[in-house]
Amino acid sequence: MIIQRINRSNPEKVFIVCRNDSAASIAAGYPAVFKFDATRDGLDIEDCKTGTAVKNHLLAGLVDQAIAVSSYGLVQCYGVRTDAVIAKSGTATNKNAAIGDALVLYTAASVLSGVAAGAVSAYFAGIVMGETMASSSASGGTTTATVFLRLM
Repeated sequence: MIIQRINRSNPEKVFIVCRNDSAASIAAGYPAVFKFDATRDGLDIEDCKTGTAVKNHLLAGLVDQAIAVSSYGLVQCYGVRTDAVIAKSGTATNKNAAIGDALVLYTAASVLSGVAAGAVSAYFAGIVMGETMASSSASGGTTTATVFLRLM
């Protein structure tokens, strides 16, 4: 675990070192989930694409810099992140994102997405919006946004 020191201009951030066991590299700002395959359970990460909603509970964090296949890299698991990849046409009640809105994995596109109000109320939200964001009518469009991670 790597913990960035607190200073006046940067809030605290925490990173973990992970190995990419996906079939493709994972780009910066994209979510990564722990892989449990009875081989290296919980030691590797993978892209969340084509997964089910249960992968929300295996979320490791957001990739700091692109991690190639079978390579090691940093995954941010705590703190402010300004380049989180989010579905611009999310499923929030009003289609716009507001500060504090909980985010979940949208596994069809390997990105984060808003959810209807109260949809994750049974759990402590691991990723929340850190800025407002207007939605788009373009289906499948993505953008980057500021989020706050608390996945430790």
